Amino acid sequence: MAVYMGYLILIGIQALIFFGRKENQIKDSKKKYLMLCCIELILIAGLRGFDVGADTGTYLKAYEYYLNMSKSNVLFAKLIYPYDFEWGYFLLTKICAFLGMPKTMFLFIIACIIYIPLFRAIYKHSRNPYISILMYFAIGLFSYSLGIFRQMMAISILLCGL
Repeated sequence: MAVYMGYLILIGIQALIFFGRKENQIKDSKKKYLMLCCIELILIAGLRGFDVGADTGTYLKAYEYYLNMSKSNVLFAKLIYPYDFEWGYFLLTKICAFLGMPKTMFLFIIACIIYIPLFRAIYKHSRNPYISILMYFAIGLFSYSLGIFRQMMAISILLCGL
């Protein structure tokens, strides 16, 4: 929890640096600020423990299951219980397993898929990006994004459609 509170304090300080003076309140500052915040959040989500998040353990067990298959079998593997995910997420899991990525890299890819579209939407639609990020945390979407990958990836895809 301390890491996440530290992140919120850090982005507040960065907001003061980027937007503290009137002459700095330009589109370029907003873009740089959001890129920095996004990279920091991806790092936090990618480097977290493997047991952080409601369903992270299940997703990583499924990933390990396909990672331990031979490369010739992994791409043609069938859905099995309890790892019977939607076809898009299932395909992503199989591709990452085929490439032999470590679990941390897999978490980084998931974080990129979730957070890059989110920050892009904030850039396009928010007048105050710091408040938007705080709202994302306040309504609990960040904690969901650490554990329910498939649903948060769906939300990010919908944000891209806006």
